[in-house]
Amino acid sequence: MTQDAFPTPEGECKHGIPIESCTYCSEKSRNVVYTDGGLRYHVNSQCENLIRGQNEVRERGGTLSPIRTGPEHIVKQSKDPCHLCITWR
Repeated sequence: MTQDAFPTPEGECKHGIPIESCTYCSEKSRNVVYTDGGLRYHVNSQCENLIRGQNEVRERGGTLSPIRTGPEHIVKQSKDPCHLCITWR
């Protein structure tokens, strides 16, 4: 049985929070930042993990991917959320 199969109180998503507040289950979507070469997306371009990743690429002589902005509900289909700056809201 998957987590999706467990009943949740009315108005809550499978994560146990109000559905309109869940960035994964809600139709609402904020803009997030990402790079084509990165594995994660971020709240903004000042995230320490994003900056660290860009510095690592630079230090090994790689080509930096531009920082892009996109709606979270689209970006999360191909990238995972940053563990530092993305939180449940």
